[in-house]
Amino acid sequence: MPPPSISEDEVEDFLARVDGISKTLDGLNDGTISVEDLDRMERQKELLAARQEREAKEAEESSAKRKEELESRRDAAKVKVDEIMERKIKKDKARERFVDYEKTDKKSSFITTSTDYTGWDLWCPSDEEDDLIKTLPPSTDPAFKAMEKDMDDRHERMKQKIKTATKLREAGNKSYRAGQYMEAYKNYEAGLDADKRVIELQANAAMAALKVKMPVQAIEHCDQVFRLADFFLERPKHPLVFKAYLRRAEAHKMLKHYEYCVRDLEEAVKFDPADKEAKKLLEAAKKDLAEHMRMQGLVANTSALQTVGNTEAQDPSQLPAAPVDISSASLQALGRIEKLVKVIIPEEASSEAETAAGNKENVDTEVEPTEATKSSKADASTRATAIAGACGELKELLETEEDHRIYLRGCGGMDAMMKQLLANEGSTAMVLRALGSACRNDRNQVHLYQDKVVVVRVMKAMEHTELEVRQAAAALMHTCSSCEAARKVMATELRSRRQLLRAMIAALTVDDAALQANTVGMLSNCALEGALRIALREEAEKGEGGDVLSKVLGLLKSPLDFVQERAATLFGNLCADKQLLEGLAKEESAVAALVEALPGAADPLATKAPAGMAGMGLGGKASEKKAGAKKQGGRAEAKDSAHVAAVLAALANCMLNPAAQAKVASKGGVRRLINLLEHESLLVAGRAAAALARASKPAEGMRETLKRGGVGALVELLHRTGRISDIVKSDEEEAEMRSAVMDSAVRAVAGCTAASAEAATQVVGDASASEGAVGNAALSIADTVKHDAGLAALLESDVEPVPPLIQAAHKRTGAAQKNAAIALARMARHPALLDQIRKLNGIEIIYAYVKP
Repeated sequence: MPPPSISEDEVEDFLARVDGISKTLDGLNDGTISVEDLDRMERQKELLAARQEREAKEAEESSAKRKEELESRRDAAKVKVDEIMERKIKKDKARERFVDYEKTDKKSSFITTSTDYTGWDLWCPSDEEDDLIKTLPPSTDPAFKAMEKDMDDRHERMKQKIKTATKLREAGNKSYRAGQYMEAYKNYEAGLDADKRVIELQANAAMAALKVKMPVQAIEHCDQVFRLADFFLERPKHPLVFKAYLRRAEAHKMLKHYEYCVRDLEEAVKFDPADKEAKKLLEAAKKDLAEHMRMQGLVANTSALQTVGNTEAQDPSQLPAAPVDISSASLQALGRIEKLVKVIIPEEASSEAETAAGNKENVDTEVEPTEATKSSKADASTRATAIAGACGELKELLETEEDHRIYLRGCGGMDAMMKQLLANEGSTAMVLRALGSACRNDRNQVHLYQDKVVVVRVMKAMEHTELEVRQAAAALMHTCSSCEAARKVMATELRSRRQLLRAMIAALTVDDAALQANTVGMLSNCALEGALRIALREEAEKGEGGDVLSKVLGLLKSPLDFVQERAATLFGNLCADKQLLEGLAKEESAVAALVEALPGAADPLATKAPAGMAGMGLGGKASEKKAGAKKQGGRAEAKDSAHVAAVLAALANCMLNPAAQAKVASKGGVRRLINLLEHESLLVAGRAAAALARASKPAEGMRETLKRGGVGALVELLHRTGRISDIVKSDEEEAEMRSAVMDSAVRAVAGCTAASAEAATQVVGDASASEGAVGNAALSIADTVKHDAGLAALLESDVEPVPPLIQAAHKRTGAAQKNAAIALARMARHPALLDQIRKLNGIEIIYAYVKP
């Protein structure tokens, strides 16, 4: 084979190396190069070679690292691009879905405004999405560095917006919790400026807008919630959708868009059929809508009457077709109401009269009255008489029909009477009484209490020197306190205006049944609000308003049942305050007064409201007492159910404190509670069971309950309430009541079970006890565990009846042995007890007496 070819470079390199070696040899021969020099030269060559190799390796590693970093940066940039693109694509898809929706008939439940949202910036690209390049060049491309910086800037802006929105939402929540609603709204709005696609911000902004009375803005934010849930998040069942329906309904109610309000609440109920509050709001909204439609019809009818002539003399056959079904007599009454309202509207005072009134206090000397002054006083007297007469007639008309009360608000009558109350041109008492009749309509109550100036004026009437004025003011406030919105306003005002609260407290001891009953009734309703409870507690601590609690307790001893009932309700509501509860529970006379207010074995006849008080807030079913004692299960029933239920609720609330529990048994309360378990009213029986459960916790109360057959009475009450299947089939309200009664009875039975089972177990395990005693004790245990509630209570206690029952089953004879076996058989339903019975060889004795 031919020799391998050699390049010229290789030949030259070889010759150079030969020449170098020759020179080195010559140097060694002639002594110019020593052996040490040769060794040093070799080391230098090795070091040079090593350095060159190291530098080459480092250069290679550096190149690889730079390449890896560029790829990593490109990957990071791609992640940022993908993240931005994902938000953009999501928004583009949302916009497409919205555009498709716009082409439909738009019957979606969330469209309530006519705003054109097609170009809404929720769908438009934000700054970081504008002209976004979807693909990146290779990392080696010079353009990559510039694009990388652009991506970093865009991504940083996006993250900053999200961070800003989150921070502002948290700030808004903090302000909202502090009651600074406008500040909260501003924070939410600023957060939405950063990122409009945060559904929590939209929902919170709607909530804050409602608090600051901006219903239109609330509706817009709720609409955004629906759009975000449907189009952007694709979560139509987002939890905030339900809240948005409720909030938008409230906004529509503020705007008197009752039809839209009903529709939103219907959607809310569909969204969560189990929500009771939504159902309650829907029912109220439907009533508001019906009343609003009725008012419009009444106004239209009256307007039609006026177009054809005098409303009181017109022949009904000549009238136009009525928008609502109403008799001609009622139409004439509506016309009369409108005329009376015109009489009540206060006259505009002249500037001279205002100036004179303002300077009256600064006049030091008496001025001889002029003829003009005398004439003015005469006119004022005539005017006052006319107003009083108009209010009296108006009051009678308002008490006859609901339509009259509805129309009064529609024709401006509520506003006229409220202005007259402030102007004080006529009889204050008559104006207050007419307002009281008008406020038998719930919407009129809300209308009245939206004006806080009028509210304070009504409250100040309690300081009036005339009893008639105080009676009318108390009756009006009692009527309105049944409305939650009015009640909150009253409680807040009374807390901040202590002088007015002290006037209310002072009225409790005035020797007038109407004033007492209406004042305590108003306070009991307002005591549902924490603001009034705090105020009453502070007054009791200071003593400035007199001994508040002693005055309430005094009313519990009133000979009038309707006064007792309202005092008991106030007592029970005050127990919601921990400090007031502690004070009441420790007061011996407080517990005694409540126990004595319950019907006993020979209760006196109930006392009716005195004649003539029906117009003072004391009429109606709650005040109608039975004429004689009614027998129920051999026990006298004189007091009506509402009165007894109120006292029982107060007693049960008071016994939340252990100090009161011990006092009830010593005052004979357990006996009365057991008697009431047989009351014909399930409400009364249920509350008696709840009170008995608490009264039986102390040892004395438990002994009294067991001694007087309380467990048997409770079991009988359970049978009365019916099976669970019966409850489900009954109407919703009755079902709730029955369930509550059953729960109270079961808790009371469970409380008694542990004590009765412990006593019976001791007897069964006593070797010296007679056969009869052991048999009865075993039967008691068997009866206890027969019901699931009793078995569950036994398991939760420290009682261990199985060993003594096994012993009795093996060593006793006759009924004692049989009853012990029956008790064991019933306990065997529970796996743990069955295992214990098996270990103690009790299965055989069970089979001997109980057939499988």
